[in-house]
Amino acid sequence: MLGRLFKHEMKATVRLMLPAYGLILLMALLYRLTNMLSEALDNGYRNAGSVFGWMINSFFTMFFVMGIAGVMVVTLVIVVVRFYRNLIKDEGYLSFTLPVSTGQHISAKLLTSVIWMAASVVVTLLAITIYTYSPDFFSRVREFTESFSDLFEYMSNGLPVLYLVSIFVSMVSLILMIYAAIAVGQLANKHKLLVSFGVWMGFAFAAQIVSTIIMSVVSVIWFGGLDLTNLESYVFEMQSYLQTSLVVAIILQTILCVVYYVIANSILSKKLNLE
Repeated sequence: MLGRLFKHEMKATVRLMLPAYGLILLMALLYRLTNMLSEALDNGYRNAGSVFGWMINSFFTMFFVMGIAGVMVVTLVIVVVRFYRNLIKDEGYLSFTLPVSTGQHISAKLLTSVIWMAASVVVTLLAITIYTYSPDFFSRVREFTESFSDLFEYMSNGLPVLYLVSIFVSMVSLILMIYAAIAVGQLANKHKLLVSFGVWMGFAFAAQIVSTIIMSVVSVIWFGGLDLTNLESYVFEMQSYLQTSLVVAIILQTILCVVYYVIANSILSKKLNLE
């Protein structure tokens, strides 16, 4: 049944996300085409043709930046609206009559949200690649890679993987935090969304405080007896510290994911207050 819920969520959201993705990619492509046209007219901006091309490029640049921000906003809005509308508002009466558990409802929406958020990041990176593309694009990337070869070698000990895992877990934590905030907010008789936003702010503030305290303790313990005059030792310890910090951050975010999930699942299962 979870598969059916997931399939239904994907069908309901794909109609909103694909046009948004298509628009941002189109804006990037149009900018690239107008830029090529401008360069074909003149290498400078001294004649009317080049000035016109510069104006068009500026126009598409503005809307491209707005489009990138818009894709991220649309993704977050869909996360909130789909959860609130399907489980808290009138549709909740139908949703909770289905032979599925509350946890399955949350899991289906979580999986859909994670997929769209990841897709938004990929599409944004693709759009930026199109936007910045030039005949020597790949050679510049190669030069950039070579210039930072030492840094990449320094990070070849698993740090990139830890960074990716940390980003993924943080993304899941953000979504579940929103779900938990909505679940708590729906307990109010009035202004449920406003209360949910306040709860979300409280969750975010509390999570930040806890994270700051834990990471501060880790830093104090790690660097307390470190000899900073030994550069080689310092570099090695910094590398190990980054690894440890990422692992601690992943564990903390995972714990928060469980807490948010339990809050949302428990409240929606036992204290549902539909509009």
